[in-house]
Amino acid sequence: MAKALDQAENENRPSVTVVVDRHRDIVTEQSDADPANFSGVWFGSMRWAKTRHRYLTIANTGRVPASFSFVERPVVAPQSPGIAPKWINMKVNDEPAASSSHVTAAVTLEPGETASVELEVRIFDLHTMHDLNAGVQHLDDILLLRVEGGRDHFVPVRGHWLDNTLGRSLDKLTRLPEGGIRKLQRQKPGSGKYGNLLVPSASSSQVTTPMPEDQQSPVRFSAPPALLALTTEIERLSTRVVAEWDMIHLQTAEGSDTLEGEIVRPPWKSHPAWPFDEECWTERSTSQWEDALGEACNALDQGESLGEESLQLDLPRMQRLYVLANLLLLFLTSMPDGIITADMWLQVDQCLAESEKNKRKLSVDEQRIAVQEVVSQAPSHNVSFILITSMIERILQETTGPCTNAEQHNESLLSPSKRLGTLRRMAGLGRVPAASMTATGDAGRAMARIFANAIVRLPEGAGEKTMAGWKRRKLEVMELFLRRDGEG
Repeated sequence: MAKALDQAENENRPSVTVVVDRHRDIVTEQSDADPANFSGVWFGSMRWAKTRHRYLTIANTGRVPASFSFVERPVVAPQSPGIAPKWINMKVNDEPAASSSHVTAAVTLEPGETASVELEVRIFDLHTMHDLNAGVQHLDDILLLRVEGGRDHFVPVRGHWLDNTLGRSLDKLTRLPEGGIRKLQRQKPGSGKYGNLLVPSASSSQVTTPMPEDQQSPVRFSAPPALLALTTEIERLSTRVVAEWDMIHLQTAEGSDTLEGEIVRPPWKSHPAWPFDEECWTERSTSQWEDALGEACNALDQGESLGEESLQLDLPRMQRLYVLANLLLLFLTSMPDGIITADMWLQVDQCLAESEKNKRKLSVDEQRIAVQEVVSQAPSHNVSFILITSMIERILQETTGPCTNAEQHNESLLSPSKRLGTLRRMAGLGRVPAASMTATGDAGRAMARIFANAIVRLPEGAGEKTMAGWKRRKLEVMELFLRRDGEG
């Protein structure tokens, strides 16, 4: 009798079945391991800014109505609290549910009815990306589905993280092998120069551990290949965009072209820091922009070219330029040590402060040389600094130079070896018309405001007054290298 009562009670308890979507995209996931015995959600190989969707079906397989919700799962540091890890966006029956919430709205299913759950992963946050790169976080978690009056269901969610170039120190970036950070990730620590290849497994989201410093390769490059690729392609695209604008819009350099009575002005006339001014990036909030950023970053991670023939983005050339400009700034700002490190900055500041204290005003050339002497103590930082400033100078020549942009386009692009010339040549010595000098000065100051924070790292813990002085001086230092002789 007791057994019959227990059976009747169990049959009248709410019961649901969770079905995991086994969707596989053979184009993008053909190399992912997906063992049949893994009953959870496998997201495959995930990289920065790449979107991946998976689906759950919740079916009422009992005899009575069942109400379910996702509730806060048990976590340990550094996992984020809530119904899901912060790298998952959840929708229940097309209703968004915040990952940080304690519980989702209850959904009631009649016997035989189903509900759908969409799980989206797009890791765009740089802090999350850094933790995944460092192995502090892993794409390995659970979801807790609670049935009112029934039993709980634990749904594992896992993925394999692909390391990327962002957030790396400059020293690390110069030690990467040919093929980029991805080739390094496939190497097993301690297994020789190149190591053994490892295959991702759905049983673990972590494939390799960070390589100890004493096992890293020697310095291979004078500057990070990713930085050279970005600056070279941005310089090339900027020149081409300006030339194409001149061909399409006659006399736009003077702002006299009209379209139905409206003045057509090139973006660099309205935005002196073009193409790095965020106000130019009108498509920045779109998913297409984020997809393009992810594809460009992925090319850097694999040591591939950013050229249009190899990196095919479904974007106009102007928008492609903006995406790469955005990626360059992300690359620089995410670099922990910066191009001019905090220790270098203390030396630069001391040198310039002493000249002011002695009431001896240094010339522009003397100030440039003083800064370069400090930065040249670390050759890779010095070469990187020259790559960036020479790229900016070239863009300023295109947009503010004394000759027309179409004439400048006919000039051959500087080769990487020529771009690493002296700072005197890089800074654009020589006399130019006053109007051009004024335009260049305005653009140089605008560029300095953007790149000072991206390039220079200030020491922490300084007082408010000291920090304010440093911020002012780093703008002045950046402007030194974007100023032509004769400018104020």
